[in-house]
Amino acid sequence: MNINIISYNVNGLNKPIKRSKVLSQMKHEGGDIVFMQETNMSKMEHEKLAKLFDAQVFYSSHHSSRRGVITLIRNHIPYEVEDVVCDKDGRQVLTEGKTDADYITLLNIYNRPDEGPSTIEKIIHLVTVQSKGVIVLGGDFNLLMNEKWILKVAQSTLNPTQKDYTYYSPGNYSRLDYFFVFFPVPQVQYPASTWCATSSSLFV
Repeated sequence: MNINIISYNVNGLNKPIKRSKVLSQMKHEGGDIVFMQETNMSKMEHEKLAKLFDAQVFYSSHHSSRRGVITLIRNHIPYEVEDVVCDKDGRQVLTEGKTDADYITLLNIYNRPDEGPSTIEKIIHLVTVQSKGVIVLGGDFNLLMNEKWILKVAQSTLNPTQKDYTYYSPGNYSRLDYFFVFFPVPQVQYPASTWCATSSSLFV
């Protein structure tokens, strides 16, 4: 089974037209599991996405208009959820479960620009105490990382001829959105599944 994981900073998902555009793009890119950040939606609005996207939904909401994360796992993916951990600030949601016999932990993150590394420290602690099997950590980190030891290897291996960015402001291109995949030690081979993670930001 091939599983494609996609991440979007949707910058608000309240308008029906925008939700429709996101759904179309998700289908076009073949997203099986989708991480979204800055949804700016209430608990009830997040629940509605389960039917709209034909997916299991796991989310963290906040009253602020600049927060909210949701993980959508399409219903055709045989992911059996065993545990869900989310904060109360709309910054992160962790799901722990398995596909067939493979345990997989998914952690979707939104790190606000004004918070710096403090949220990352909490995330490291969460992953340390609450994870099982393969760990897929992704989302909008709002941090510039050292490309010499992280991005250069990943970019040259997966996309040797491309130089894409996940954030643009006048005169400035940056990569603020990342995926990290961690395997158990000793590393276990998973021949039944092939994981492909991509990241992008969406501003409409």
